[in-house]
Amino acid sequence: MYRNYCWLLLFLAGSADGAQPKQEWLQLIIDISGNPSREMAQTEQESGWNPFAESPYATGLRQFTPSTGEWAARTICRRYGPYRPLNALWSIKCGVLYQEWLEARAPTTGCYCDTRINAERSYNGGLNWINRESNIARSNSAQDLIDVCLDTGRAEWACEENTSYPEHILIRQTKYLYYAGIACRTSI
Repeated sequence: MYRNYCWLLLFLAGSADGAQPKQEWLQLIIDISGNPSREMAQTEQESGWNPFAESPYATGLRQFTPSTGEWAARTICRRYGPYRPLNALWSIKCGVLYQEWLEARAPTTGCYCDTRINAERSYNGGLNWINRESNIARSNSAQDLIDVCLDTGRAEWACEENTSYPEHILIRQTKYLYYAGIACRTSI
């Protein structure tokens, strides 16, 4: 359960044991991300580092839906070329950029961790849902938005999946802390 506090833990060393991705993918994330271990963990959460991963709705390492991928390729990711979800380098570059784009637009309290958690939930379920939560929550803290997820008309299964998404990323992040990054503590 999220709490109404802002925990920020900075990791500068750790262990990458168990990491499965190609070294060039890790290096790319280090080169383009301000929070490499979190982005690596999010990539693993999305696809298990399988560049050909497919779910009922999305494809590739960073699991773009066709509509989001096409939009991103035309707008924020246009410098990376056309929508190519099965191209690992395109998927990573655009996925990290899209996550940063969401962070700049997600409801926030001014606390990085609230912003990051709200943006990760936006990546998983859509910024429109998070904005709906923001319109009815008492604050933009991650916990307050989670508390009103069902009040937006969203299905229970969708709220359960979406509200647990950042916690799954945090759990995976521990194996990438060697690469540095900020870990947002999302539960006690």
